Amino acid sequence: MANKGLINSVIDIDKAEPSLMVHGTSKHLSGRVDDYDYNEKNNGFGIELEENRNKVIRAIEAGGFENSYGDTSFYVGGKLAKRMGDKVYIDVGAKTGLVSGYSNGKPKPYVGGLVSVGVKDFVKFNLMYTPKYKKDPAVLMMNLGIPFK
Repeated sequence: MANKGLINSVIDIDKAEPSLMVHGTSKHLSGRVDDYDYNEKNNGFGIELEENRNKVIRAIEAGGFENSYGDTSFYVGGKLAKRMGDKVYIDVGAKTGLVSGYSNGKPKPYVGGLVSVGVKDFVKFNLMYTPKYKKDPAVLMMNLGIPFK
């Protein structure tokens, strides 16, 4: 694996549980000045590696999706959350990382709040909120995580 030491500085790769992330939809909550008609069907896939350390969830992730402008975006990032529950759970936390496919072709940072509701070893529903930043509107994004071994 490419640079296991770097990954292990964030999560213990040997204890991490992988999930297939299925991206699907977003809702733009505040428009730009020009009222752009955003794409809100954000089909795509990603992989998340998640570690539970005493109900503190750490994860790294990467993937791609069709962005709000109808272009392909790729992302890499991580999350930190507090888990409440065991078999059925709610995670509350934050995500951050880099995403491509937007203005001037350079990757840009993202950060947002996260709420996940899931059933262990079955499925999780993720809701992420990113606040309005400069000309970018606030966005609510939804996806599913399907754990696999």
